[in-house]
Amino acid sequence: LHVQLGLVLLGLVVLRIAWRLRQPPPKLPDSLSLSHRQLARYVHRSLYALLLALPISGYALWMWLGERTRFLGGPLIPFPDMSRASEFWRSVAGYVHEYAFYGLA
Repeated sequence: LHVQLGLVLLGLVVLRIAWRLRQPPPKLPDSLSLSHRQLARYVHRSLYALLLALPISGYALWMWLGERTRFLGGPLIPFPDMSRASEFWRSVAGYVHEYAFYGLA
């Protein structure tokens, strides 16, 4: 269920980014200082980066397990078998997945 929800999250984030590119956000109030505007942009972009990093790193971790799963009871999700790939990159994906969660939490 964890993997399936992660894939749903990834799809929703991609749709949200597509929507965001087509519909720009309203302008920030003029009462905000320049530093606050820059900080708001930074935080907003960081949230999008974390929302992408979490499911992508989870997908990478699942590939290293070499297992298959069904998407919400439907078709099998094709995961390439990366079980013999570098252990270093598996560790990187694990840390990214964990700390992206902490950043979002």
